[in-house]
Amino acid sequence: MDNHLNLHCETHSKILTNIIEQSLTGITPNEIVKLRTICDQDRTEYYNRVKIKYAKSLELLCLNFRITNEVEEAIFFLIHDIIHRISIDMLENNELEIKLS
Repeated sequence: MDNHLNLHCETHSKILTNIIEQSLTGITPNEIVKLRTICDQDRTEYYNRVKIKYAKSLELLCLNFRITNEVEEAIFFLIHDIIHRISIDMLENNELEIKLS
């Protein structure tokens, strides 16, 4: 497939934003705490658990686009950043709805 997913294209960035939002929708505060703990203890396990969150969406995207390592790394690190920056104390319910702007 010659059609690369381009991080610098607005349309493609929106697709990636959608994948990140879908990957984190419904994640609970307990899951975030668990992921943070795993990140501190075992980076490989952490990477695998985060990747599971977006793998299916990325597989579907592969039907139309060639996904480069740069794109996959961008998705991983954006999700990683959200997991570590989100404030759990401010949550009112048990599930999160992530919206990126």
